[in-house]
Amino acid sequence: MKIKSSSPTRISLIGGGTDLPEFFIEHGGLVISLAINIRQEMLVTIKEDEFSNLEFPPGADAEFYRQIIKEMGFKPEEVALKASFDGKIRSGLGTSASAAVALVAALAKAEGKTWNKDQIAEKAWDIEVNQQKMFGGRQDQWAAAYGGMNTIYFGKGGETVKPWPF
Repeated sequence: MKIKSSSPTRISLIGGGTDLPEFFIEHGGLVISLAINIRQEMLVTIKEDEFSNLEFPPGADAEFYRQIIKEMGFKPEEVALKASFDGKIRSGLGTSASAAVALVAALAKAEGKTWNKDQIAEKAWDIEVNQQKMFGGRQDQWAAAYGGMNTIYFGKGGETVKPWPF
């Protein structure tokens, strides 16, 4: 089974930093962001044998991708992955979130799950921040999952992220 998935990176226009739980739990938060056509692409093949081939964009941390594969319930040796990116890793465009969203979406589909954009974004955020201990807010994953221009609300007290696409 081969699955192709992609997600955009983003530019924050207003409110960057208000998506950090340390801020929005007490004050609430609001970000306006624009997803741009610099994309992460994933081609995932679920393998029947023990052979695996994992390809990553230049500058990417291979362990980041392996950990997402494991967190989604696969063994790295069960997955062939060709990950590519139109831009530069660590450019400040939410590249790790874009990669996580695209890979989570592909692996969820491989498992037969029909997750919506919020479920994909939430899982990608959880893997990055809670499992891999990467520092970051919550806007990047939702911008990558929704695409386009979004106003993203972060509720005081830690309510669920609520994107409002334009």
